[in-house]
Amino acid sequence: YKDITEVKKAEEKLKESEKRFRDVALSSADWIWEVDKNGRYTFASGKVKQILGYDPEEIIGKTPLELMPKEEAERIGKILEKFVSEKKPIVDLENWNLTKKGEKICLLTNGIPIIDEKGGLLGYRGVDKDITERKKAEEGLRKSEARYRSIFNSTTDSLLIFDLNGNIVEANPQACKMYGYPYEELIKLSGKDIVRPDYYYLFEKFKRDVQATGVFHAESVDIRKDGTQFNVEVRGSEFDYEGKKHLLAVIRDITERKKMEEILEHRLTALTQPLSEVSELKLTDIIDIEILQKIQDAFAHALGVASIILDLDCNPITKESNYCEVCRLIRKTVKGKKNCTESGITLSKKVKESMKPAMHSCQSIGFLEACVPIVVGGKHIANWFIGQSNTMDVDAKRIREYGKEIGADVDAMLAAFEKMPEMPIEKFKQILSLLWQIALDLSAYAYSTLRLTNEINMRKRAEEVLKEERDRAQKYLDVAGVMIIVVGADQKVTLINKRGCEILGYKEKEIIGKNWTDNFVPERNRDEVKTVLKKLFAGEIEPVEYNENVILTKSGKERIIAWHNSVLKDEAGNIIGILSSGEDITERKKMEAELRESEEKYRTTFENTGTAMAILEKDATISLANSRFEKLSGYSKEEIEGKMKWTEFVHPDDLKKMMEYHKERRVNPKEVPKQYEFRAINKNGNILYMLLNVDLIPGTKQSIVSLIDITEKKKMEKIRSVLYKITNAVSITKDLSELFPLIRKYLGEIIDTTNFLIGLYDKEHDTLSFTYKVDEKDKYSSFPLGKTLTAYVIRTGKSLLATEKIIEKLTKAGKIEPIGTLSKVWLGVPLKTDKEVVGVITVQSYKDASAYTEEDIKLLEFVSHQIAIIIKRKYAEETLQFERAQFLSIFDSINEIIYVTDPKTYKILYVNKAFKNAFQKDPVGGICYKEFQGLESPCEFCTNEIILKEKGKTYRWEYHNPILNRDYMIADRIIKWPDGRDVRFELAIDITDRKLLEQQREKA
Repeated sequence: YKDITEVKKAEEKLKESEKRFRDVALSSADWIWEVDKNGRYTFASGKVKQILGYDPEEIIGKTPLELMPKEEAERIGKILEKFVSEKKPIVDLENWNLTKKGEKICLLTNGIPIIDEKGGLLGYRGVDKDITERKKAEEGLRKSEARYRSIFNSTTDSLLIFDLNGNIVEANPQACKMYGYPYEELIKLSGKDIVRPDYYYLFEKFKRDVQATGVFHAESVDIRKDGTQFNVEVRGSEFDYEGKKHLLAVIRDITERKKMEEILEHRLTALTQPLSEVSELKLTDIIDIEILQKIQDAFAHALGVASIILDLDCNPITKESNYCEVCRLIRKTVKGKKNCTESGITLSKKVKESMKPAMHSCQSIGFLEACVPIVVGGKHIANWFIGQSNTMDVDAKRIREYGKEIGADVDAMLAAFEKMPEMPIEKFKQILSLLWQIALDLSAYAYSTLRLTNEINMRKRAEEVLKEERDRAQKYLDVAGVMIIVVGADQKVTLINKRGCEILGYKEKEIIGKNWTDNFVPERNRDEVKTVLKKLFAGEIEPVEYNENVILTKSGKERIIAWHNSVLKDEAGNIIGILSSGEDITERKKMEAELRESEEKYRTTFENTGTAMAILEKDATISLANSRFEKLSGYSKEEIEGKMKWTEFVHPDDLKKMMEYHKERRVNPKEVPKQYEFRAINKNGNILYMLLNVDLIPGTKQSIVSLIDITEKKKMEKIRSVLYKITNAVSITKDLSELFPLIRKYLGEIIDTTNFLIGLYDKEHDTLSFTYKVDEKDKYSSFPLGKTLTAYVIRTGKSLLATEKIIEKLTKAGKIEPIGTLSKVWLGVPLKTDKEVVGVITVQSYKDASAYTEEDIKLLEFVSHQIAIIIKRKYAEETLQFERAQFLSIFDSINEIIYVTDPKTYKILYVNKAFKNAFQKDPVGGICYKEFQGLESPCEFCTNEIILKEKGKTYRWEYHNPILNRDYMIADRIIKWPDGRDVRFELAIDITDRKLLEQQREKA
């Protein structure tokens, strides 16, 4: 028998070592975690309970993706695959998770890879921060902006925003539609690009009017993208847009209204001026076109001829009457229409020369046509045509030949010709004679109308002409799109048009004779209006040409009217009435109020966005800055706007690059970045790290910039970088003596570590041993704590920034008793794990009293906890390595063969000294069945499957090794390797001698 007591002890010791827990939870405000190489949590700090609602034990074994909604898990899974494949740190990864109650929260994830000695990935350690509230605030801001923008875009009026140079900086969809430009093109134009040149003066008038009265109103002729011109009415005001004065224009297409006004104006001119003074008299100025059309239609259909009235340039005045199908088919061809037109021109010339009827065979198909002149007061103003009559001079052959000549549908022409009645030439002449008589009567009637109109001063016709004038004026007033009233000296209404009745909701007879103020002005305004009218009629005040006020309708609702006023005077110059034209601007006022509200919201958003924003001019002057920019820079708006240049805020090392960007942006904007980082200097001289977003304001050389202070982010990035380096140093250093110099080196990137100490506290002996110390003055290796500054930090568990004054104060109070050389400033931070102080980190300066600040306390506190964990972990690893070395020493002292292999890969992980002596080689790293048995594939008798199924149990068996030609009693079991793997542990006891004795006994 073999004594295996030592082997059993080794096994028990190994089991105890396997149970050691090497990572300690961090007392951080965020959730600290660790995952293995398969992404499954192996550690979660208690903060996960507050963030996700799970206890840490519920998280262990899960993957981060199991805590996310399905779509989010798919998105994040792809990102994590890339990180893992490249073994890169996870930096600021935003991801949505579900709490235990099913609520969605957003986490900001940062993590670093855990790398083994050979560069293999063991897993990740990291931190998750809850940023849900920040994401909700960002989403709310986006929705708010979209709501304000929709107001601007949905109005039915065309809206344009101009800067004070007349450039278009914003346009709504209706404006793009009216002018025919895509949005991107329209906002790059100047106002002069869409206005006819003779109206350019309105831009300056716009600015003058809004400065004087706050509003602008004018009419203009604008130009669409396709070059067509149209009449517009423009109403505008000045307002603040993106922090700068701009002009808002509300534009309406009034083309149809202007056409109607021109027709009415021309008709009034023709009817009221002497005939000799009318330069362009038209037939429609005298006779209503609808009446004329009815006369023509009745004549043509009754007598079987085609008919139309043309002006002297052969343009239609009336529509076609009774046109035959043959001629319609001819006019569908280019050549046929050309011949018809030339024929009409030829006939018109004959009539003009003779001022009498004329007829001929048309120059197209040959049908007979005729024309009579319409003359009014000696002025030839139109021609009345008849024709398309077949007087038996045209036959089917002519139809066929001419149809082919002009490219018409010959069959259709022949079919139409067969249905066309014939007309003897004598009958046609009789119809022409009748037409001539009608034309003479029509001319006489028109001339008589004109004579009567021009003799309005004759007493005999005065009353009749006055009535006609009034009727015409009333018709004009009724056509007008505005409300027109006349109020007499007694404040009663003497005239009101149709539009006025519609707005007020009364019939005309209900308004005429009523007191305007008592009936149509809201009660709250009546006294004031009565007083103003009384003074106006008394000549005590001057009339106001334009004003806006409220009227009261029959339904009790109020409407806002924009009035244009003029006074009516008698022959003596006394005011006898007020003529007012008013436009109902109620809806426009509502729209303007909504627009102002939207503008105010845009401006408020600009001012209170939480981001520093400014407008930069071409010469680098800051022309506009918001309150956040004030706070960030330390200067007031009065000090900044129009006085300071942005270059005054830039760190000298970044200035050249930014000036090049500023210049190039105005030449080739696509060639320079719109977002980049730089260093700024505020009024106090502090250096701030900024993330800048910049772009040109369309159509200008101005830039709009937004600045985000990322100083703290930069600090945290630096701290994370230092922690990453320190964490990585744990993996590449053998022991604490190698690790601590690196900790000092890396901390030196964020704080002065010239005089640096890491001390571990021995609670049992109340002493501090200097695990690592670099000091310009003192050379102690350890000392009793007593009442030292270090003792004060350890016993209070709090950090201490001690200046000479504070040290003196604490000494007088009996709280400390300094030892060693006194420094100008001393900073100590406790090293804590699990709320237990295990040591201290101190830095001090013997020269500079301002070397450390309160910010440095926070910084050192942040990293000290990480360092405490790292020290404890490293210490544990060293202890484990020491214990492992002890185990290996025990194994090497055992004369029986011991080895360890990976049951999945068959790779040899360890062999003891007895193994090496037996096989005369060190096979670690090789494959077990090749090295032990000389085989090319796993052994048929391999026990891996047996021991994997029954982990923790020992499997014993006997085996003869052909290579050594020895017999062994084998003991196999599964144990945990330091990296967490399940491995095969085998002890082989040589029983060859025992076997020989047994064989000899059997023979005996």
